[in-house]
Parts: sequence; structure tokens; C-alpha cells
Amino acid sequence: MAAPLKSDRPVGAAQQPLAFPEPLARTHATAGEPVSILIVDDDEKTLRALAHLLGPLGQNVVSARSGEEALRWLLREEFAVILLDMRMPGLDGLQTARYINARARTRHIPIIFMTAHGSDVQRVFGAYAAGAVDYVAKPFEPDVLRSKVAVFVELHRARAEHVVQARARAEAEGIASTVSKLQSISDAALAHLDLEELVPQIVRSAADVFASDAAGLLLRGDEDYELTLVIGDEVERTRGEEELAPLQQVLARAIAGLTVNVPDLHALADLPGALGDGRLGSLIAAPLTGTRKPLGALFLASRDPHGFAEGALVLLNLGAERVAIALEHALSYEREKGLVEVLQDHLLPDRLPLVPGLAMAARYRPSERLAQVGGDWYDAIALPGGRLGLVIGDVVGHGVGAATLMAELRAALRAYALGAEPRSPADTVAALNTLVTTTHGRMVATLLYMIVEAEGTSLRFASAGHPPPLVVDERGDAHFLSPRVGPPLGATEAHEYRDFPAELAPSSTLLLYTDGLIERRGEVIDAGLRRLRGAVASAPTDLDELCEHVLAAAADGYGLADDTALVALRRLPRPTTVLDLTLPAEPHAVSAARRRLRAWLADMGFDAEQSIDITLAANEACTNAVEHAYAPSVSANFRLIAECSPTAVVVRVSDQGDWRPPRAKHGGRGLRVIRELMDEMQVHHAPAGTTVEMTKGWGQGARS
Repeated sequence: MAAPLKSDRPVGAAQQPLAFPEPLARTHATAGEPVSILIVDDDEKTLRALAHLLGPLGQNVVSARSGEEALRWLLREEFAVILLDMRMPGLDGLQTARYINARARTRHIPIIFMTAHGSDVQRVFGAYAAGAVDYVAKPFEPDVLRSKVAVFVELHRARAEHVVQARARAEAEGIASTVSKLQSISDAALAHLDLEELVPQIVRSAADVFASDAAGLLLRGDEDYELTLVIGDEVERTRGEEELAPLQQVLARAIAGLTVNVPDLHALADLPGALGDGRLGSLIAAPLTGTRKPLGALFLASRDPHGFAEGALVLLNLGAERVAIALEHALSYEREKGLVEVLQDHLLPDRLPLVPGLAMAARYRPSERLAQVGGDWYDAIALPGGRLGLVIGDVVGHGVGAATLMAELRAALRAYALGAEPRSPADTVAALNTLVTTTHGRMVATLLYMIVEAEGTSLRFASAGHPPPLVVDERGDAHFLSPRVGPPLGATEAHEYRDFPAELAPSSTLLLYTDGLIERRGEVIDAGLRRLRGAVASAPTDLDELCEHVLAAAADGYGLADDTALVALRRLPRPTTVLDLTLPAEPHAVSAARRRLRAWLADMGFDAEQSIDITLAANEACTNAVEHAYAPSVSANFRLIAECSPTAVVVRVSDQGDWRPPRAKHGGRGLRVIRELMDEMQVHHAPAGTTVEMTKGWGQGARS
């Protein structure tokens, strides 16, 4: 049997070098098969007589006419018992017995000496040390001789069966131990499905389990192959058709489903990395067979040519079957994860609406501990009248099913929120619950829907089993809006959800979130809520930085236990002498800009007549930016800046587009209207866009 392979890594008690059992020798009779009896005598008549006498035992009797001939028979066959004549010319019985007893393979065979001389009896007793177990005197008593031989035949059978069982048990235990270790690799892989980390883990474990100098995995991708090779403490990663083509040829049979034994790697050229630099001498490989297609090959390498025992391939093949299951599971997860991420990218807002007087930021983070993407989501909807709809939801389950259900709920809620008849948050959630109960008939999600009035002056919300919103004032003091919530969507058919009003002071921040932000296994939910309050107390002012800070605090030392969605909304303080708005180039944004400008002019002290003129002029400029600066399919913004001085107000409306001719015969009159309403007007065209600058004087001076 080949010596265990060496490894550069220390081998712990749980990773002892694996000894591969040799095949059982074909020297032991199975039940029912005749065994062999060797009779040794220089007299031909005695040999024939003994063969005839032992015939009724039904065994195979082999005759030898000298000690030398007997030893030659013992080199090629196993015998149950030897009948050995004491006196023979040349090598006599005593010398022959000593040779038999000196060999490890034959010393266990019982020897019965045969003698015809009374004086030989004393010599027989001295010969027991040479391996004799009994003697018989000539002439032989047939029944006595047969009985003696029969006893040793049965002992031989019993010993042979014991040896076979012991060797089979040792072989089975060795295989079971190895398979158990390789099973532990796949078990760990099933709980750790990131393919980039999984493959090196499998290769390292295979090298340790088999105590090999190196191990590798050639993984077949959609377009090319990738090699991961572990040799000692080194990990080599190679990708590319040209670089791996020679190795693909070597492992082609393994990739096709057969085992491969390469006894001399030095004879092969252009192998990648350590396989081709002379450090490794031999290789064995087994296929990684998936349910639909080959996945690649798992291989072991030794520094020595012919470095693997015959049984190594068998066990490696068994281990590769387990590894293939884990790899296929990981690949399936990668595909599903990619599909869910695509769905989420399309379903989560690509940008948040720009609403005067409000600032927003949002985040979605997948779980750092679970092996599946979940169904947490958020949405922000620009509603008529300058209002804003905010949605935060958590769908039961994970994967494609949860993402599909998330898409269904998102589309339905948007339809209810933007319908011809305005709905309150409670009515919207109730309608969504009715849809869920009639369609699915089971609990599917928690959800909170909130309507924020223009400029964030007030808000109303309804909750279907969702965690409470958190409000943080400008000093960092935080409190939860904790009304009595309704049941999750689908939990019950008939339920009246309630609207809950709340105020949002200037510079205050509102947080909506899913339970992944506050939940930890084995911890009550109140602990997570306290942790969130503590996190916002020390959070940065910038909303994007605040979101990152809160997520980091939730994951600190533990990781996010579930996927998490987070929305932060802040009511901006009213500006003093400057109003700066950036809005989407969409029709509804024009009215939002008009309302915000009107409120700012009132704060600045303009009377109603002046405010109307300025607002109408700005409305025309904003309309031009929306209608003429961009193509209909382009998503872009426009900007309104109003500055107040002691003698005048200057309003600038800018875009980043290229003005097109008016689309209708009645178009193009906006600039004339602006000139009539304002004291001065200038239009600045540039490659980066167009700015309309309007000035209106006022004689009262700035308001103190």
C-alpha cells in the first residue's frame, strides 16, 4: 500500500492522513469452497495413500516430494494444514518447518509431522518451536488422521472468514470515515452558498481530508472554465479558455463522467500554475456531475509520480458526488439570487421623487446571514396636490416567489393610491387586504402606507402589522409613532384599518423600516427598537450618511438577520432669502414649484398682487423647461432659484436640455407673458442648457 501523501499544512486530529485499503487478496476460501491441504513426503506410495485417505474430506490435496517443492507451493497458494514427513533427503522436515515458520505469510499454517521411527518422537517435541502443532506415526489410523486434518480445515475456514470480515470492516470504516468528512464539506456548503467562497472551501477541505499535497476544482461556467487550486497555503485562481485548455484536455474524461489517473504530470506541457511548474508529479480526478449537465472535475495531486493507491480514486469519486450536490445547489441559488436582484432593481424606485420642502433617502440591503434574497421593499409616490405617498413592506418568505408577490402588491397599491378617487391610507390598505385575501387566502406581508401633505406640514398613515415609524427632531430626540396597528395583509378577511395623524416639525426626520433592521434571533423586539433609537441619536445630519449609520449599527457584531428596507424623510426648514428647488421635468412638478414659490413669497412679505405676477411668470418658465428642453422619453430635472434683496426678487429657471420649437400653433407665448409680468427678463442659452432670469422690483424693502 502506498504511503500516505504529505501535506505542507499541519494535520489535526480530525484530519488524519487517509489510508486507502488495498484490495483483499484472493487467498482465503469462501464458505463452501474446498481448501488446500499440502502433503510432503519423499515416498510416492505414501503420497498416494495419504491422498486417498484424505479424499472423503472433499478438499484439494496437493502433493510435494521434497521440502524444496513444498516451499515453492507455499509461494503461490494458501494451505489450511501441512502434513510434513520428518525424514527426507536434502531439506528434511525440521528444516522445512523452520523455513515455513520464518515467513510471515506462512507461519500461521499448522504443521502435522509424520514419522515412522520411534526415535523421531523425541525430535518431534523439539520441532514444535519450528511451527509444528501435532504429529502422527506411520502406519496411519485413517479416522484419527482425518479427524486431525478436519479440525485444522475448519479452523482455517473460521480464520479466513474472520480475516475477511476484519479487512472488510476496516475498509468500510475507512470509506465511511472519508465519505463522512466529505459529506461535512457539502453540509457546510449547503449553509454557505456564496460560490466565490464555497469553491476554495471545498478544495481546502478535500486536500485536508485526503492529506494530499494539492487539490483543485475545475468548474465549468456558461462561457469558460475556472480553476481553483490549493497547494499548501497557496490558493491559485485561473480563468480563461486559452490558459485552461491544456488542463481541460487532461481532465476531459473526468468532465465527461469518468475517473482519471495521471501517474506522471511531468510528461505534460503547458499546465497552469503549480500543476505545470514541476512541484507536483501525479494526479487523480473524479467527475462533478450535475442533474442536467457536467459541472467540472475535482482532483487531487501528489508530489510523487504514482503517488495514489488504487482505492483513492474510488473514494474521491464518492466524495465528488457529494461535492457536486453542494455546487449545484450553490449555482441554483446564484441563478435565483440574480433573478430576484433583477426583479428588485426593476421594482424598487430607481430614484425618489423631488418634493418641495422635503428631502429623502432610501436603502435596501439583503441579509448578511440568510442564504436567500427576501421580499422587503419600499416605494415613494408623487400624489396630486403636492402630496407624497410612502410605502414600506415586508413580504413573507424569500426568493423568486417573494419578489413576485412584492411586485403584485406594489402595482396594486400604486393603482389604489393614484386612482380617480382619492383614498385615505386606511382605505388603501383595506382595499389591498381585500385583494390579498381573495387572491391568496393567507397572510402574505406586513405593510405601512403614509400620505405626507404638501411641504411635510402633516402626515397620516395606516399600518398592517408593520413596525412603528420613528421621528427624530433636530436635537436628536426620537420617539416612535405607536398606534394600535391592524393585522398583516391576508391575516383576516374583514378588518377596518384606521388612519393615524401626526405632525412633522421643520428639520425633523421620519424613518420607515422593515423588521430586519431591529430583529435578532433570541432577542425581544423591544431591544431592537431601543438599539434603533440609540443609533439615530448619534447619527450624521446628512440623510444618506444617516441611513448608512443606522444600517451599520443594526449589523454591528451580528450582521443583518434578514433583508432590510429603510426610508428616511426630512421636512426642510423654510428658507429665508433664497429658495432653491430641483424638480423632475414633469407636468405635476410645475404646480409643486408654483405652490412652493407662492409660500416663500408670502414669507418674504410680498403682497398678493406682486406674488401673483411673480408666480405666473415662474410658472411659464417652468412649463417651457418641461415642454421644450427635453424629449418626451428623457428623465431629467429643472431648477428654480429665487433670491430676495431689499429692492427686488430675482427668479431663475434652468434646465440642461436643448430647447425645441413649440409643439402647437398656440405655443411660444410664454416668454411674452413673462416680459409683461416682470420688470426684466433675460434668456441665456448655452451648450449645458438654458436659463430664464426674471427680476421684479418692490419698493417696500426687505422684511426684517
